[in-house]
Amino acid sequence: MNSRLQSITVVVALTLASAASSVALERTVERVGSDESPWRGGDPCTVTYYNTCVGWVWTWSGWSAGEIIGVQYDPCCAPGETASLASFAIAAGVTVPVPSGYGFTGSIDVWTADENDCPTGFTLSSTPYLPVHGFTTIDYTTTGGVEVGGPFVITFTAGSGGLPPTAGFRTDFDAAGPTGPTACGTCYPTTRESNSYYYGTTVTAICPGSTLSVICEVEWQWSVAMNCGTTSVTKNSWGAIKGLYR
Repeated sequence: MNSRLQSITVVVALTLASAASSVALERTVERVGSDESPWRGGDPCTVTYYNTCVGWVWTWSGWSAGEIIGVQYDPCCAPGETASLASFAIAAGVTVPVPSGYGFTGSIDVWTADENDCPTGFTLSSTPYLPVHGFTTIDYTTTGGVEVGGPFVITFTAGSGGLPPTAGFRTDFDAAGPTGPTACGTCYPTTRESNSYYYGTTVTAICPGSTLSVICEVEWQWSVAMNCGTTSVTKNSWGAIKGLYR
């Protein structure tokens, strides 16, 4: 079966089982704020899959220890050029500040993508991350950038404490908001295929990953910026990273 069709099939089970399974996600609607432009002036080429044209986003909360979400990206450099990841922006919805020191700090990791849009091989970069409201941008140029070559995946892995219910991650919106039309079919086609996934946990990873949807598939509110150049990287296996959270 085509991996895209597999992911669409899996999301139905994820949505229906979410209240009773380990994937106990809750979603709330939130108005798009003034923090929707994470990039500074003069950034290199960027890849952004989400669309917030109707002015609303979903915030997905209820994250348990070791759960993994991610987005698969294709480099935006010209053919024949080597793509180097310059920065990454991730949006969270946090109503009460998340304290450090309770296992709430997770990690943001960069991987090579396999044919199913899953992380594979060795990490190209790993950065601790404690969610705060709005966008957080990781600047990779301070360490020379991260060479990605071809398709790659960026993941967030929840720490040993998971996340409190007052913190979640934002996607674009696919339903009818409190104001405005239904986003699915307005901001983007109803046939849009998602690049955003739930990959299971550090104990039981799943591939292909599951997508999230209410009416149609939604995208994590994440973005990347890339330069076209080469750099050296430090690598760690996915198994080794998973072992840190057991």
